[in-house]
Amino acid sequence: MINNHQNLRELKEEDLDYLLEWRNDKKVKSFMHNSKNISKKEHTQWFYESKNNDFKHLLIYEELDEPIGFLQFLVDPIQNNAEWGFYKKPNAYRGVGMRMGKLGIETARRKLKVNKLTGIVKNSNKSSIDFHIKLGFILVDNQLSPKSEYNMNDIHFEMLL
Repeated sequence: MINNHQNLRELKEEDLDYLLEWRNDKKVKSFMHNSKNISKKEHTQWFYESKNNDFKHLLIYEELDEPIGFLQFLVDPIQNNAEWGFYKKPNAYRGVGMRMGKLGIETARRKLKVNKLTGIVKNSNKSSIDFHIKLGFILVDNQLSPKSEYNMNDIHFEMLL
């Protein structure tokens, strides 16, 4: 059951400064596929390119109206699937990730109307691997398309919605 004090809303330009700070946090970036610092210019460019992509959904997760996490969905309208990515505010209190994940799954199911959600996790990110398993994702074969930017050692999860 989703709590009324939780909300997912569209990322806005005024969110970019704190989101960049979160993203460039040492611990957060260590689990990213691109673990380098992102410049403000790169971050702003990513935001506007994403806003012009109808298949990319950038969302801020809030509890009690406080921004505390970020979720991104990249929807494949032909397959009716989505890949998600996320991170929470550094030093967010315990349980935030699980609540954000559950609301993200509900959003993918009900608002984005996707049939399958995919998560790709660095094999060194034990907490995200455990997180996906706790949410009910299943491990799938690590076969990637030739155009994939991901490493063959990444862990691939799927959830049918």
